[in-house]
Amino acid sequence: MKRKLLLFPCLLLCFISGCKRVAPAPSANYMVLDEVNYISEFPHSHKIGNGIPVTTDAIGAQTFAIYNTLLFIQTSDPANFWSVYSLPDERLLGKFFPKGNGPNEFLWAPALNHTEFYKENGRIFARIFDYMKDRIVMTDITGMIENSRAEFSVIVDKLDRNAINAILLNGNDVFCRKLSNNGTQLPRYISKGGKDVTPDNLDKLNLSEVKPGKNHNILAADLKYNREKNLILETPTMLNHINLYSPDGSTGKTICVGKRIDDISHIHDTEPAYRMYTYDGAKIFDDFFATLYCNEDVLSYETERKTLPTIQFFDWEGNPVFELKLDRFCTSFAIDTVNGYLYTFNRLFK
Repeated sequence: MKRKLLLFPCLLLCFISGCKRVAPAPSANYMVLDEVNYISEFPHSHKIGNGIPVTTDAIGAQTFAIYNTLLFIQTSDPANFWSVYSLPDERLLGKFFPKGNGPNEFLWAPALNHTEFYKENGRIFARIFDYMKDRIVMTDITGMIENSRAEFSVIVDKLDRNAINAILLNGNDVFCRKLSNNGTQLPRYISKGGKDVTPDNLDKLNLSEVKPGKNHNILAADLKYNREKNLILETPTMLNHINLYSPDGSTGKTICVGKRIDDISHIHDTEPAYRMYTYDGAKIFDDFFATLYCNEDVLSYETERKTLPTIQFFDWEGNPVFELKLDRFCTSFAIDTVNGYLYTFNRLFK
C-alpha cells in the first residue's frame, strides 16, 4: 500500500529560553540526572502547514530518514527492506536489503532509527545495529547505489543477546542498552575491549525500573549519538523529559518541557490505554537536535489522534530554540537541510 510523505518549506530560527527549579533525584521512580532544566515555554513558536504530498512506491512504509540529499524509507517488504530516493526530485535510486539469513541479508528490517549515516572521503556510509544478530554492520551507501547492490561488513560482533540498542562510539567502544534478566530495567553500559563499564551518569539513569510484570517499554527511549560533541541524546517514548549526556559521565543533564518530571510509579498505576506517548523519536544535526512531541495517550494515538504534534528544537547545551506546530498528525519527521524542506510521515494513516 502506498503511503504519503508531506514536505514543508522551513526556516530555522534561533532563540534561547528556559528555567530551573527543584528536581527529583535519580531513583527507581525517576529516570533523570542530577541537573534538571525545566522548560516553561519556547522563545519562538511557529505554525507550519500547506504541505505538499509526496507519493512513493515503497510497499509497507514504516518510517524514514534523510541524509544529505538521500531519502531512505524503511518498509516491511521482505523483498527489499529499504527504498532509497534522491531529493528534491524524489527519484528512485534503488531498493535494497532482502530478508534472509545469507550474506548481505537481514532477518528483519534494519531499523533506520538504529542507523548512523556519515560521510567519509566524499562517500556516504551507514553503521546499522542488527539487533536480530547482536552486531553492528557497516555499508557503503554510495557504492550500494552505484552498483545497485547492497553489501555490508560486520564491524562489531557478539554483543549481549539482550541488547536493544548499540552505538559505536569514538575509540571503538560500544554504548549498549539491554533488557535486564528480570525484565524490570533497561540498563545502559559501555563495552570496552570485552569489559562492561558504567560511568556515573549511566549508573544514575540505571536506577530507574518498572515493577515486576509491568511493561518495560515505559523506560524505552530513542538514542542518538553526536560524534563530534561526544554526546548521547536519549528521548523516552513514555516519559516527559530528555536526557543529554557524555558517555564517559563527564557531563549530563535532564531537560523537561513542563512543570514536573514524570514519576514512573504513577505511570504503573495508569491503565495502559491511557498512558501517554510523549516523544516519537529525535533527529540530530551539527548545531541542534529536534524531537517529535506527541503528548497523546496510547488509545488515541493508536485509534483516533486528537492532539496535533509539535517539533521541538534544542541546541546541544539543552536550551530550547523554537517549536514548530504542525497542522496534521505524523509519526516521524526529517529535515532536508540542503534544499530546506521539512518532511513528515504518518505510518498509521492507511
